[in-house]
Amino acid sequence: MDRRCCDSRVIFNGGTNTAEWKFDKWIGAGASPDGADFIFHVSNRKKSSGILFEKDVGEEFNRFLAFALIHVNDGIERVMKEIAGLEKRIPTEEPNLQREIEAPKAK
Repeated sequence: MDRRCCDSRVIFNGGTNTAEWKFDKWIGAGASPDGADFIFHVSNRKKSSGILFEKDVGEEFNRFLAFALIHVNDGIERVMKEIAGLEKRIPTEEPNLQREIEAPKAK
């Protein structure tokens, strides 16, 4: 199984199925709450389709997809600026673990 994200499209090449989502036909996208399942909406298809990842791979894919979309919309200079910002910010940020989870409030 091969999944690729580049500056013009997302490609899935599986054992029995191949799919391509071009950014110039991009209408929108959605992700599952855990960040593992991505659904892409493109203008040349009647049905939306997508890719399912393991959670940690999905989170990484989400970052690459964001950079690809920034490149399409704003150019490579903006991508490099975003990466430089991450390089400065990441070493200084402390992990913020959620120690308690509140139950939903009753309606």
